[in-house]
Amino acid sequence: MDSAHDLLPFKNVLLLSDFSPCSDNALQCALAITRTHGAKLFVLHVVVPDTLTYMSGEPPAVALDLQEQWARDKMKQLEERLSDVPYQTFVVRDDNVWPSVALKVIEMRSDLLVLGTRGRTGFDKLFLGSVAETILRQSPIPVMSIGPEVPPSEGRFHRVLLATDLQRASAETARYAVALARRDRSSLTLLHTYRTGPRNKPNESAVLSVAEALHQLHDLAMPLGNENPESRSQSIIEFGDSKLKILEVARRTNADLIVIGIAAAKSVLVASHLEIGTAHAVIASARCPVLTVPDLATSGAHAEAETKTIYVN
Repeated sequence: MDSAHDLLPFKNVLLLSDFSPCSDNALQCALAITRTHGAKLFVLHVVVPDTLTYMSGEPPAVALDLQEQWARDKMKQLEERLSDVPYQTFVVRDDNVWPSVALKVIEMRSDLLVLGTRGRTGFDKLFLGSVAETILRQSPIPVMSIGPEVPPSEGRFHRVLLATDLQRASAETARYAVALARRDRSSLTLLHTYRTGPRNKPNESAVLSVAEALHQLHDLAMPLGNENPESRSQSIIEFGDSKLKILEVARRTNADLIVIGIAAAKSVLVASHLEIGTAHAVIASARCPVLTVPDLATSGAHAEAETKTIYVN
């Protein structure tokens, strides 16, 4: 397994763009990270048929041609902002977005995927219907999601929050959080949340395991070391709804990056680790970038089988 330093810097950053204001916000972040890491930036737009394609009055093929031409014009405008970094842009056609993203991740040897989200919430998004959620579920590499409330990034982070359920893949997720904290000489907050029992009282089993949880959080932060006075860690245990507590602690610590581990799921209703629904809820409301790190043991097992599966709205 690579050491914490081996995970960074990111060298090949892939940005998925639909040319919306949210994607523009993500572009600013991707550019900052590319400059900071001395990386190369790849920008991908996928032209997919939508309802308007069949309602335009034109034959579908003609409508798609017009859609693709519009996308290429927008990409040329975007390229004007990339002159100070190595870059490559792609406009491709596909029936769904994810297969093209998966292909570019492999072709470009991408080690970070950046995308903008509109911060949608509600029942219709709860079970991962959006393209962004599909990517979060299936990506074999870390994904940095930039919500609508996220200010422009400088590419470095000063207060990192690691939210963990202390399951099998926690160490993998912690490596990224620790590596970023070491590189940027930042503080690191480690958070583990227990669900409360009836009448908002902590479950007895949770109370009995708090000491062990604190010990495990301490172990996860050990690679941070003490070589940089600015690099320090603190461990926090909270009781309550995970997504609310993550957002609350992020605000309390003024975090400028949240790191969450997620696991691949076999179906749209099944997820583990910090549950994809929790990750999505955090991303939708966070005021800083959210880095989701896949559980490679599960994502690797399902990546090939799920590459052609897209959960549509």
